[in-house]
Amino acid sequence: SLSISLLVSSVVSFVLIPAVARVQSDLSGFFTFPALMMHNSNVFFMVAELVFSQVEVKLALLPFSLLFGLCYIVFSWAIAQRLGLLRYRCMLGAETVFF
Repeated sequence: SLSISLLVSSVVSFVLIPAVARVQSDLSGFFTFPALMMHNSNVFFMVAELVFSQVEVKLALLPFSLLFGLCYIVFSWAIAQRLGLLRYRCMLGAETVFF
């Protein structure tokens, strides 16, 4: 869905890339053609699907997509608090530990 595409693209762009940049200088794995296609073009195709299929989007239902993203963030935060750290196996093959 569009909300998931936007969430994933935003997290990769504004959370993962800056976090990995603080730990290591090689960010080339984030900017390969497959990585860009997975994260950014997915948003484009979701928007194109909404436009061309003429799906009616009710703005009154927008909070549900935001609620889904919020639930994901709270769940990830709770797991990180329980384990004491947040592990993310990034595209570079190395395990990156945040906090």
